[in-house]
Amino acid sequence: MQDTALVVIDLQNDFVEPTGSLSVKGAMDIIPKVNRIRSKFQNVLFTYDWHPKNHVSFVDSHPGHKVYDIVDAGSVKQMLFPAHCVQNSKGAELQKDLIKKDGDMVVYKGTNEKIDSYSCFFDVIKSSQTNADQLLRSKGIKTLYILGVATDFCVKFSALDAVKLGYKVYLIEDCIAGVQKESSIAALKEMKEQGITFVNSNIF
Repeated sequence: MQDTALVVIDLQNDFVEPTGSLSVKGAMDIIPKVNRIRSKFQNVLFTYDWHPKNHVSFVDSHPGHKVYDIVDAGSVKQMLFPAHCVQNSKGAELQKDLIKKDGDMVVYKGTNEKIDSYSCFFDVIKSSQTNADQLLRSKGIKTLYILGVATDFCVKFSALDAVKLGYKVYLIEDCIAGVQKESSIAALKEMKEQGITFVNSNIF
């Protein structure tokens, strides 16, 4: 599968560990499945949410507001979250049981304090691009198998942008977890409508 990559979205301590600041229910269950199937892929890409301390998405950056409030942040509406995945913090590290190897590709997103980035390809207004597309194309990759967290945020936006960029996209549906049930159901519907194929990890 030389033209295929496994894309592992944000399996970091703050999202995966039960004590994480933005822990996603069910995320820990993904880890052993990733470790099992990654050996089937020659190319693996890990994404990191990688925020400065005063990131626009942090509720502490907006006094008087609470988690999941929507605020005006320049030209976009921003949902607020607890501080998470702060650059070089323990919470930003990949979960310790996750197998990562030399040669795996790495993409950092959400590094600009003034704008959020759910997709591993672009920020939310597409004013800047990460190195994800460049890395994948440099290896001749045309097909992506995507998994990770969160279904209703970074998984969804990464998968949809990948389709727009011309990749054939598969979502490994038993290797994802969402923040909110309703928005995760809506995200799955949207991804399916955009031609993303859903598969189970047992195909590997």
